[in-house]
Amino acid sequence: MELARLGRKGQLTIPRAALDRAGWAPEVPLSVETLPDGAIVLRPVAVLPVEMYSDERIAGFERTAAIPDDLYAAARKLARRPARRR
Repeated sequence: MELARLGRKGQLTIPRAALDRAGWAPEVPLSVETLPDGAIVLRPVAVLPVEMYSDERIAGFERTAAIPDDLYAAARKLARRPARRR
């Protein structure tokens, strides 16, 4: 077991040997959880990139997902019909 020291600003330096045993690379993002008994649990997390869509890309999505006019008209016509009684 190694000791770590909490700095004045609340920063913690984890000993290299502990990081190596955990298999954590430098600058790995971690979640921090505080348990009721005062323990602090660190877990590596995945950070996935967020894709920002341009107006052109959004327009492309809308074109490929669009309902053809004839199919849309047929669906509206069916929706206006009264339901049949059985």
